[in-house]
Amino acid sequence: MSAWHQEKITALAHYGNLEFSLITPLWWEEGLKKIIAAKRSEAAFNFVALPAFFTGKQYLHWYRNIGAYLKSFDPDIIHIEEEPNSVACYQILRLKNIFKLRAKTVMVTCENIVHRWHFPNPRYFLYPFCQRYTLKHLDHIITSPQKGADVIRSKGFSGPITYIPQLGTNPEQFKKFDAGLLRQKLGLRSFTIGYAGRLLKMKGLHTLLRAVASLRQDCQLLFVGDGPQKHSLERLAEDLSIRDRVIFVEGVSHETLPDYFNCMDAFVLASERTANWQEQFGRVVMEAMSCEVPVIGSTCGEIPYTIGDGGLLFEEANSADLRLKLERIMQDATLRATLGIAGRRRVLAHFTHEVVARETFQVYDSLYKSLCETARHKDIARYE
Repeated sequence: MSAWHQEKITALAHYGNLEFSLITPLWWEEGLKKIIAAKRSEAAFNFVALPAFFTGKQYLHWYRNIGAYLKSFDPDIIHIEEEPNSVACYQILRLKNIFKLRAKTVMVTCENIVHRWHFPNPRYFLYPFCQRYTLKHLDHIITSPQKGADVIRSKGFSGPITYIPQLGTNPEQFKKFDAGLLRQKLGLRSFTIGYAGRLLKMKGLHTLLRAVASLRQDCQLLFVGDGPQKHSLERLAEDLSIRDRVIFVEGVSHETLPDYFNCMDAFVLASERTANWQEQFGRVVMEAMSCEVPVIGSTCGEIPYTIGDGGLLFEEANSADLRLKLERIMQDATLRATLGIAGRRRVLAHFTHEVVARETFQVYDSLYKSLCETARHKDIARYE
């Protein structure tokens, strides 16, 4: 878990009388990069980086020596941020039962569609096996997408489910400020439409390019991020005769993202669903909203809920509809200001680290009370 991902846990560690231990692989892959586990310097929790098998393989990795650590720490609550079909989730719950740990268990899932695996793919046997065990032994599930509850119920989980975004944002970091010098450095001279994130086909960036190419108003398009679709996007921009208006910026750290959001006059997340994926939250659209950038999102997955009244929506994969929404934003300065304020207000109400930590702590509190009640009943039974 990278340092910026730890902000939720940092906020949680200050709630109540909690002692936290974060267990993470020694390293993992994010996009095309190898990330080495590192603890935030100011973090008030135990940080345990363990070697793991199949690191970087989604749902397949599992830990060495995690059983010994769980047994020695003997937690009251085990919080697992994996999917129910993952080997690591199965491993942790299995070890919890083998060692007869008293801990209550909660898992955060980001699934918002039902995945199907087909023979002879080995996942056809492995994933359902892990999933059945996991859902049978979890005490509580937190769904990051709102639609996740329906997915989990369809898989047979009958316990309590709570909706809480997996990650929030830091509104003191992601806020509006003057980025004029950076705009000048990047050569941004006109209305700037932006995107930040991995350059992937599922992000609908070809649709965004076509929409921008059809605009009559003068504008530029800023892509912040890298990924396998970069060359394809460059070729399409050439074919659409707008290559001179499209700027690519790679190698931007998460800490410097607010600088680039503040270079944008509008932000677009144009995600498009595939056979086995749809947008699970839209973190970058939330961060743009926190910077008071007016946002436009597609109707894919969780984007409409994330945006709420803080932006505009267009029909997924429909470049003509996206062009209409861009024209509205570009032609109406009052609308841009109104959406920027509404977006920031929505983030402060629902998507900060503090809000996510508070709501997660409430789940912990209910689990701990249940744990104490179970222990009390056992003590009563022992003396009867």
